[in-house]
Amino acid sequence: MMLLSLLLKGWLIGFLMAIPVGPIGMLCIRHSLIRGTLYGLVAGLGAALADMVYGILAGFGVTIICDILTSYQMTCQMLGALFLCYLGIKMLITPPRAKSEEIMIPTSLLRIFLITFILTLTNPLTLIGFMGIYAAFGIGLMDHTFLSFCMVAGGIFIGSTTWWFILSASSSLIGRKLNLHSTHLINRISGTAFLAFGALIALSAIGN
Repeated sequence: MMLLSLLLKGWLIGFLMAIPVGPIGMLCIRHSLIRGTLYGLVAGLGAALADMVYGILAGFGVTIICDILTSYQMTCQMLGALFLCYLGIKMLITPPRAKSEEIMIPTSLLRIFLITFILTLTNPLTLIGFMGIYAAFGIGLMDHTFLSFCMVAGGIFIGSTTWWFILSASSSLIGRKLNLHSTHLINRISGTAFLAFGALIALSAIGN
């Protein structure tokens, strides 16, 4: 019963941590709109795995790694901000294509996965978020047993994946009606949003 409780708590934590709309959510929506549910879900899975990693670090008190991440918080955030700006500029300068043409351009699922995984890892504030939500759920440092480790970590991954599936599937349904103007508009909105996210993250890093 205790293990099931840990799994359910992990699921809810993973789900709640994934919900806030940010650059990862924008990537998931964009891939889903243009290429379909699978591509959006793979983008979300990269973030889900990174969330699980941070959840493990926060829950099991891996203090050495936590200290390193917080010490290099500004560097990580600046790297993430620069990469977001790069993606934003690339989206803005890419010539508009019809959805049928966009789909024909080969895009690696592994590349999509790695981009969202790395972007999520470049935000050490996620670690602080997990520590806060653990406190709210009454989860302290867990006993270092294999089963408890698997229950919480697995729950976080499944919960985060649940949200990304909902987001990608619903976005994909809307994407079926896209035309050339729509895909161009999506690129402009996504590119502008990514530049804005990148600028805000950079300013936040400098301010700290």
